[in-house]
Amino acid sequence: MPRRAIIYICWGQKYLANAVVSAGSAGFLRADRILITTPDSLTLLPPNPPFTKTITHTFSLPGLLAKSEMIYLLPEDYDSFLFLDADTQILMDITNGFEKAEQHGIAAAVAPNYSLEHFWDFGKILDRIGFPRVDTLQYNTGVLFFIRRPDIWRILKDWHELCRDVGLGIGYANDQPFFTLAMERQGFNPYTLSPGYNYRNLGEHISGLVRVWHSNLPPPPDVNVFIKPWPPRSFKNGVRSG
Repeated sequence: MPRRAIIYICWGQKYLANAVVSAGSAGFLRADRILITTPDSLTLLPPNPPFTKTITHTFSLPGLLAKSEMIYLLPEDYDSFLFLDADTQILMDITNGFEKAEQHGIAAAVAPNYSLEHFWDFGKILDRIGFPRVDTLQYNTGVLFFIRRPDIWRILKDWHELCRDVGLGIGYANDQPFFTLAMERQGFNPYTLSPGYNYRNLGEHISGLVRVWHSNLPPPPDVNVFIKPWPPRSFKNGVRSG
């Protein structure tokens, strides 16, 4: 079986505290949990944090754009990866995500704001680089399964270069649309996971199980309680509807 690792990239008290909770929720999975953080953040970790390994790095890009630097930081002794935002919690088994990535290269869920060109004025960036506005499907980078393979590494490299050369240059601070754009530029079609693998607590519908809860708020006790999957239910700010 491929050797698997779950990757967290964060720093600062709030985000490290979230990552500790997230890594604790993933402890039942057959995957190591690796934290990549800044050197000065090590003192903010609690005793015996739930990470297999901690890597320190001084990031050259700010905020969310720094996620794209992971291509240069991933340990070489792993074949299969899951990147998780710090504000995620694993509620159920997600092995299928690893397996789909190992079959297809990348596995990710669609972003709630699914149109690439309509995500925070990203259409202006598409115009800037000559990419057509055709309502390209956007993927969320908060839960991202991928494998070590040359074509995947080209996507990760292109993602980083877009964040560095375009995002940083014009002050566009979000890494996520650049990842979808990198896949498009490389002609790559990922495996699309169900919304339950990255549920954002933003009021979107869910029909079936939530496997990854993605929110600063804790999952409600009834998040996976339902009699029938349809009509769908939704959660916004931790409050259930349906």
